[in-house]
This record gives sequence, C-alpha cells and structure tokens, in this order.
Amino acid sequence: MKKTVTVVILAMCILLNCFPSFAAAQSGSRAMADVPESFRESIFLTDMGLSADQQKCLWRHAAAHGWSYKGTMEIYVLYVATSFFESGFKSHVKHYNPKNDTWDYGPMQVNSSNVPKLKKAGIIERTEDLMDPIKGLDAGCWMMDRCIEKYGITE
Repeated sequence: MKKTVTVVILAMCILLNCFPSFAAAQSGSRAMADVPESFRESIFLTDMGLSADQQKCLWRHAAAHGWSYKGTMEIYVLYVATSFFESGFKSHVKHYNPKNDTWDYGPMQVNSSNVPKLKKAGIIERTEDLMDPIKGLDAGCWMMDRCIEKYGITE
C-alpha cells in the first residue's frame, strides 16, 4: 500500500509541478463541458499512451464527484496514477494471482472477484469488458469510488 501511495503522490507532484500548464488547464473545472481543449488533447498524457477518449473518461468520473475536501483535479490524478501504475495505460494487460486463483484485468487491473458486483451495477456485461480501454477504466474508477466512499481519502 505504501508503494501505491508513494506512486500516487509522485504522479501528482510531476503533473502539478513539472507540468504547470496541465494543472492550470484544470483549475476550477467541474464538468466535462468545462474541460479546456488544451487539456483534452494533452500531449503529455497522449504520448504516454492515454488516449483523448480515455482522458475524458477519467475526467468524467472525477468531475462527477467534486468532493469538497479534494478537488476534481486531485481525484483525476489519482485515477491517472493508478492506471499508469497498474498497467502503463494498457488495456490488454492481464495478471494471474495464484494465491487466490483470481485474475486482474485491463488498464486499472480490476480483480476478477469484482466481476459480479460490476455486472450487477451495470458497469460491465462480461469479464472481457474489463480489457476494453474505456469500459476497463469505467470499472476501475467505479471500484475506486466505492472504496473512497467507504474509507475516505487517507493522507
């Protein structure tokens, strides 16, 4: 867990400090319609492998919450950092966990034990959806949102 938190903090520092135009483009935006064109076509994230559609998907999830104690930008960066850490933004990544005989799928590496919950919620229709570039991000963000709602954001 400490490694994940460290990666998230590092990613936030990189995105917010080393790429100030990235942060400035996001300040105050709360809805997808408000996302500046410069951000939607972000060269930095696109060059790293995150398509414009994937960026919009993550931003939509972040903007949907707008938690008052954490801005939309911070939640967005959390999603981006998680996807980068888990799969390098690759949707085809699949990992077997021999200890509990489960699989992790897609850009957010959602565990197969969560598939029934995701199907019941209407997020996915089948396990293979987790390896879709957008549906996999939707599923991962949905799972992260449930954890944040349950446990809050810890420092």
